[in-house]
This record gives sequence, structure tokens and C-alpha cells, in this order.
Amino acid sequence: CKNNPTGTLNGIVSGTSTFTWSSPTGGLFSDANSLTSTYTASANDISSGTVTLTLTATFPGCNPVSDNVVVTLTNPPIVDAG
Repeated sequence: CKNNPTGTLNGIVSGTSTFTWSSPTGGLFSDANSLTSTYTASANDISSGTVTLTLTATFPGCNPVSDNVVVTLTNPPIVDAG
């Protein structure tokens, strides 16, 4: 939600223990090298309403392998008590 722009990621990697999360928009990861990192959206993410996060795994002698997840930040509810 745009008024609480944090979320827990749950990546899966097999065959290596070397991986990292990345964001093209400057959002923050609690630990970019943890599969269950917490992501805090940047002002750009909140403004656009979405961000594509990338999990990249590496292994010596192999090309890096990546997968993306698109996170949508919804508008909060509107409340009017009167």
C-alpha cells in the first residue's frame, strides 16, 4: 500500500548460495543478499505505483541468472466520517 510501502520478499535459489536483490529505482533492501529481505519502496516506486525487483544468482563459470517480480503499490482506502 502506498501509505505503508514495505514488504517481505520470498525468493528461491537452488544450486548456489550467491545471489542478490536489486531495484532500478533506489528502493532499499534490509539485506539484498537474503532471500527473505524486506523491501522499502522509493518515492519513485510510490509515485508510479509499481516497481520491478530482480533476484540474480551467480555461480563460478556460469552466466548470471535472474528473475523478476513486479510489486504493485495500491492506494490506501479513503475514509470520510462525516
